[in-house]
Amino acid sequence: MSSSDKVFGAQIQGDRKFQEDAFQIEKRDEGVLLVLCDGMGGHSGGNQASKLAIATFIDSFFSTSDSLTSRLRAGVEEANNRILQAGVENPELNKMGTTLLAVFVQNSQINWISVGDSPLWLIRGGNIQRLNANHSLAAVFEEMVKTGHMSAEDAATDPNRHSLRSSLSGDEIKLIDERETPFELQVGDCLLLASDGLETLPEQKILDLWQSEPDRYIEMLLDAVEQAGKENQDNTSALCYLLGQTETTN
Repeated sequence: MSSSDKVFGAQIQGDRKFQEDAFQIEKRDEGVLLVLCDGMGGHSGGNQASKLAIATFIDSFFSTSDSLTSRLRAGVEEANNRILQAGVENPELNKMGTTLLAVFVQNSQINWISVGDSPLWLIRGGNIQRLNANHSLAAVFEEMVKTGHMSAEDAATDPNRHSLRSSLSGDEIKLIDERETPFELQVGDCLLLASDGLETLPEQKILDLWQSEPDRYIEMLLDAVEQAGKENQDNTSALCYLLGQTETTN
């Protein structure tokens, strides 16, 4: 991580009784690993699933020197297996699960892997673009709207839109989104990782609030979520990584 790069993360609990989101920013000599999980299964399950997945993923990722794609995939599989094991050891946890989004930043290149619906956005040049796939029914509904099989209003209000098609829950992982080759960042790019609670805000609002100081940006995003006053607002976590000017030596 260059001294000119900046990274910051924070979270709010929303209207939920428990905080089931978890995230970690792990800085090492070879690069920076950002991991975010949105747990499911109530206080004991969701909270433990997200924290367990993050700890297992990070340990797995940094324990080998294989290719980045292999290390990311192994981390996901190991985290899923650990959740399965925890459910076997404690039957009260056998229905817990979590999404997982991990991004590894090395110089100006990134690789990512994700399972579930936690979004990864790129903010560049006044535009915002989602980089990873959405493994919820919302993505299916969007395609149905495009083909005329569902109205936009029905897609936006369907109570099942946040139902996950893939997660880490100890079962077979149905869908994994991963970057096979490095994605090149440009100076001034912002990577925004979030749990789906941030999607209370439309993408345009997320873009409009953009600030070049990650800590201020994240604080403004979370404040906006709270000010939106959505009923039963979900836990919301957000991390911003800002690529600064590459250092040069004479």
